[in-house]
Amino acid sequence: MDIEVLAQTSPYFPALLKKINKPPLLLFVKGNMAALQGDLVAVVGTRQPSVRGLQLAYKISTKLVQHDIAVVSGLAEGIDVQAHFGCLQANGKTIAVMAHGLDTIYPAKNAKLAELILQSGGCLISEYPPQTKPEKYTFVQRNRIQSGISKGVIIVESKDNGGSMHTAKFCLKQQRRLAYVALGGQLLLQQSGAMPLRDDKDLKCYIDQIQQVSYG
Repeated sequence: MDIEVLAQTSPYFPALLKKINKPPLLLFVKGNMAALQGDLVAVVGTRQPSVRGLQLAYKISTKLVQHDIAVVSGLAEGIDVQAHFGCLQANGKTIAVMAHGLDTIYPAKNAKLAELILQSGGCLISEYPPQTKPEKYTFVQRNRIQSGISKGVIIVESKDNGGSMHTAKFCLKQQRRLAYVALGGQLLLQQSGAMPLRDDKDLKCYIDQIQQVSYG
C-alpha cells in the first residue's frame, strides 16, 4: 500500500512531534515524507462552515504557501477541504492527518482530494496502523498531531464546543502559535490570548511570527 512506518529515530519523523506530551511511537506515512520538514501551519475548522468561512480557509492557505509554509489539515468536510484545496491551487504541499489507518479514506468522498495531495508532493499521515477504523476518540487524538507537527494553528471557523477547539487546546498546551478568524469559537480563543486575524496585515504578522519562531 506504499505506506512507510516512521519510528521516532527516523530523520523524517517530525522533530516538533517528538516534543509533545505522549507523542506517537510510530507514524504511518503515505506520500512524500519530506513534506513533513520545514514550516507547517495547521488550518482547521468546522465541517459545517459559512460561505465566508470556506472563502477564508482557501485564501489563508494560498497566502501561507506564498511564504513557503506547508498547510496541515484533517481532510474533513468543510474548512479542512478548502484549506487543502487552497494550498494545492497555490502549488504548495499539504499534509492530511488521518484518524484511522491509511488503507482507507474517510470520508470516502474525499478520496480524489487525497490522491491530489499525494500527486502534488504532499502526504497523508496517521498514528494508527492499517485496518484501524475511525472512532470519536481517534479524531480527538488526531487533533493533537495536527498541532504537534505544526509551528502554529489557525482556527478559521468553529462552534464554541466544536472539534476544532480540541486542536486549539492542544495547540496551547504544546505552546504553538494560535490564531483565529472571528467567525465562531471566539470566547475560548479570546481568553487564550490567541491572535485574531482580521485582515491581510494581521495574517502577514502571524506568518512573520511563524517563520521567526524556533522550538529548538
